Amino acid sequence: ATLHMLRCTLLAVTVASLVLPAHPYTLTPSVAHHGLRSQAIRRSARPGLAQGPGKLGRCIGLTMQTSAQSLDGQERGFGGPAVLDGPVDTEAFRAGFLSGQEEAAYEAPCTEGKVPADLKGTLFRNGHARFKDRAGKPIRHEFDGDGMVHAYSFAAGKVYARSRWVKTEMELAEKEAKESLFTRTFGNPKPLWAGGSTIKNVANTGVVAFKDKLFALWEGGRPHELDPVSLETKGESTLDGVLGSGPTDSFSAHPRRDPKTQSLVNFAYFGNPVSGDTPVKFWEFDESSQAAAGQPFPLRRPMREVTVPGFGMLHDFIVTENYYILLNAPVRFAGEGMDKLKLIFKWVTGKVAVGSLLEYLGGLTTAHFVPRNGGEMIDVQLDEFFAFHHSNAHEQGDVITIETTCYDMSPVKGIGFLDPNPNPDVSRMDQMDFTAGIPAFLTRYTINLKTGEYKKEIMSKRPAEFPMINPKYAGSYNRYTYALTSNPINGKGPMAQALLKVDGEDESKSRVWMPPAHQFCSEALFVEREGATEEDDGYLLLNLFDGKKPASELLVFDAKAIEQGPLSRTQLRSPIPHGLHGTWVQGLSPSLSEIVAAESGAEFLGNE
Repeated sequence: ATLHMLRCTLLAVTVASLVLPAHPYTLTPSVAHHGLRSQAIRRSARPGLAQGPGKLGRCIGLTMQTSAQSLDGQERGFGGPAVLDGPVDTEAFRAGFLSGQEEAAYEAPCTEGKVPADLKGTLFRNGHARFKDRAGKPIRHEFDGDGMVHAYSFAAGKVYARSRWVKTEMELAEKEAKESLFTRTFGNPKPLWAGGSTIKNVANTGVVAFKDKLFALWEGGRPHELDPVSLETKGESTLDGVLGSGPTDSFSAHPRRDPKTQSLVNFAYFGNPVSGDTPVKFWEFDESSQAAAGQPFPLRRPMREVTVPGFGMLHDFIVTENYYILLNAPVRFAGEGMDKLKLIFKWVTGKVAVGSLLEYLGGLTTAHFVPRNGGEMIDVQLDEFFAFHHSNAHEQGDVITIETTCYDMSPVKGIGFLDPNPNPDVSRMDQMDFTAGIPAFLTRYTINLKTGEYKKEIMSKRPAEFPMINPKYAGSYNRYTYALTSNPINGKGPMAQALLKVDGEDESKSRVWMPPAHQFCSEALFVEREGATEEDDGYLLLNLFDGKKPASELLVFDAKAIEQGPLSRTQLRSPIPHGLHGTWVQGLSPSLSEIVAAESGAEFLGNE
């Protein structure tokens, strides 16, 4: 149980613009004005970490761009209509941390525009949706909220919606007891002798489909299988024994698909607080028609396991033709010496959550390139940054290009989202300060694996998080990335505000769609249009939360012209809390009557 507790400290987080400590993103005038420029990068080893095999990175070029704004706050030179760099409505954003409501299937009315008739499939979304425990006490950190999955099935220009809690065994036990029985990762700590030895699997981070199965994901534990039509929870899954059932067996909330091999690829990691290293496992599940019959989860190749230095926080990874790629920032567990003992004592006695024992050290981030077919891992040290979410990567011989959302951590000590929050009656959501925060920027690293040299380019002057691409281009060159961005261009606002399209070849053609300050976007998912011949020929689907009403809509955009606003707006019955990640299942288009039939006889957690 204690190992499981430590494993769960690694729940990497999202919505990162809200959670990192204060420091403005700044550029030296010489770099900002002259663009490509050689820059020496510190070569010291990470404090307390051994150097792994491979190459030490050397930055050979740095291209950075400054924001171009006039005095009236209008954005210039970014492409498309000017976008107001307007006010931040903090109270409206906080309203999005309301507990969700289960909803049986219903037809969601289209209130504006027309739902594209060629959208045929189901959008699934997952996210934290319960912000009080069963005893009525506030959940102190939003990432600890219980998971709720929402489904939107598109058929013949109509949308059929439903929402259900992930009915975990832990949640059922707490519902029956009418109290909190388990500790959480980032808040609501308990003494080890009173439930603190087991962290609750909140099943709130992602959702993935494999063949005819659907799973709610939380990287601190095993996935939960759901019925893809009714959303009834079938239970925790080991994927037919692939994952194992031990206390440290888990499954990341960020699986990737390789369209070339028709594989679902995922990983899991366990930071070992004793050795200070992090074992990482990788699996490739065969989704092709040639997959072995009779095996529910056939593997394309044997599981690959490596060990990376440090107490890794590896929320996401990337897959190219020949490599799994991890970006590993220097993090350790519980400090050193007496400080370590004091922290562990606070954790044991329920004074702090286990997440508070993680410490960001500062120093260089290492890119680990793990050969998919076996062979020695290659390490390249980059500059100092932290990345939660990656966009894509591709290979050209010995050169690999990675695009990711980077936070400049060079001036920072500590990780802001691990707030000890000394007041047990006040949640972190109530204390959000958007004037304090480091924005992330979509960043391209071009890395030579033979020489260890790399070039870094900032791809957009606007901050970016939750990057998404046309999934057909995963592991290959792609031009367009879709992401969320803040209202103020300096990032001092909720990152989940507006929709951003970044043109990786010509930034002047990048685009923004900005809703009013009291409305906020979810992660956007790309769905290719029928018969598409161009990379951006498709739709972007997202939830929009209105913090004044409160209410939520489902929006559909033309990915070619997001600045023109949504093609359709569909009104949802209940407001949807700020969520995390989702997936699209092409061709899963049940009728309303089919969904209702699947719901009849199913067992759900309910809203009480």
